Amino acid sequence: MTSDNNSSDPNKKKILPENWDIDFKPLHQFMDRMDSLFNHSFKQFNGHVFHPFYVDTIETDEAMIIKAELPGYTREQIELEIIGNRLKIVVENRISNELHSDSFSKKESSTEKKERTITIPFNIPKKETTATLEKGILAITIPKLNTNRHFLNIE
Repeated sequence: MTSDNNSSDPNKKKILPENWDIDFKPLHQFMDRMDSLFNHSFKQFNGHVFHPFYVDTIETDEAMIIKAELPGYTREQIELEIIGNRLKIVVENRISNELHSDSFSKKESSTEKKERTITIPFNIPKKETTATLEKGILAITIPKLNTNRHFLNIE
């Protein structure tokens, strides 16, 4: 069922007057600008929150190796926390800008914080676990010590 402005049904109310000539171009331009604003904002949001940094987990016979890509971060900006069988990697970047002139002074600061938590199938030995940072790659080696793993035969 379609609604028609020029319907011949006398009981129907007309939605728009006849010969209604309004330029919707400004409205469409406004809506395009709003779409662009939201699309740009969500791309930024998605890039910083949902995908904070790439992490790869490699399992060998002797250890679990976690590699995180953290280009541009220093050791001081990275925090590693062991919680049972989970490894939490947190990176924080503080940015501060100051602008001074004769008539005003302006200071801006922001903090960017990203984190990932990786679950390992055994408790992480705190003393034996090591971490290195080289060329933007954080490598964490978690040795498999007394993991109490047993394999069952299927009959």
